[in-house]
Amino acid sequence: MFQKNITHYLASTLLFFTPLAAETDSKIPPLKRQLKESPYNLAQYVDLAEAFLAEGKIDEAERTYFKALSLNPDFIDIAFGKEINTWTEEEHWFFGNHFFFKPAWKGEDLRKKTILVYAKKGFGDSLQFSRFLKLLKQKAQKVMFIPQKPLVDLFRVSFAGEVEIVDPDKKLSELEYDTHASLLALPHLLDIHISDIQKSPYLQINERMISEAKKELNPNTFNIGIVWQGDPENIHNEDLSTSLSTFSSLFDLPNVTFYSLQKGAAEKELKNSPHIINLSPKIKTFADTAAFMKGLDLIVTIGTSTSHLAGALGCPTIALLPQNHDIKWAGENNDNLWYDSVQAMRQEELGNWNELMKRVKTEINNRIR
Repeated sequence: MFQKNITHYLASTLLFFTPLAAETDSKIPPLKRQLKESPYNLAQYVDLAEAFLAEGKIDEAERTYFKALSLNPDFIDIAFGKEINTWTEEEHWFFGNHFFFKPAWKGEDLRKKTILVYAKKGFGDSLQFSRFLKLLKQKAQKVMFIPQKPLVDLFRVSFAGEVEIVDPDKKLSELEYDTHASLLALPHLLDIHISDIQKSPYLQINERMISEAKKELNPNTFNIGIVWQGDPENIHNEDLSTSLSTFSSLFDLPNVTFYSLQKGAAEKELKNSPHIINLSPKIKTFADTAAFMKGLDLIVTIGTSTSHLAGALGCPTIALLPQNHDIKWAGENNDNLWYDSVQAMRQEELGNWNELMKRVKTEINNRIR
């Protein structure tokens, strides 16, 4: 299990940030009533703490997290995505449009077994936590992993010969495996401590794709890739994301060419920015994005999936983070727990991107010199 002091550290970082909510939308009173009825329901303590965060009540949120930890010091559902499985061999687990009819892995010996791992959350989670697949392979005879469709090509190259990457369209009934686990449960199941996290690159892309990508880049300038918007379906996207105009103070940097790695509706912001080269039409999967990243000199991105991709590839990156960042970027100053090549730069004031970009510009100037 996680060491107690590490558990407390994770709790004290306040974990997943929550956008501020109006008082009229308060979920606190009903959650308090539910806890009175079920005072040992740890998951409800997490819900209540997040509700406190939503209203900016940081001290109350922290006390609530510690209350959950006092009831069970090993409770770490609020960090690393730990899952508490209570399924028996007779029960099944639902995943997407599929059902698992095999038992969930709870840490038993895998030396003669095949384990099927599946993604449950967003692209960023899969990119960040896929690092643990190789550790799992050291314990298992065979590891199979079902990622999200756009990640298949990238993961097949990165884990070739170690992990079998399964297309998510494939029926589970066609797969041969003994047990299963969620990707986000691996840190808990593998008993990973913060000190165990390796910050070195663990994803890769083939050289042919990198060579093709470099043909689109200016060989005579310092080339920077940018991303300013995350997934609009992410409940934290409003805090995570900004607009292209936030980057405008960077565009007068000498001998620099800017390239957009942005996908989705936010691409329309490029209409009035002809000086930015849009790479999106050439990007179909994360493998395509990875190839361009390997050719760029620097990536400047908000804390979305592209920041995790860049870090996992070992690309020089500045991650732009809101003041109330989450556990995925825990660390001191410009450090982070996860990636050697990523400089995590945080807002000093919630929502103040302009102040942050002034510091980013200084940092880029220092890198160019």
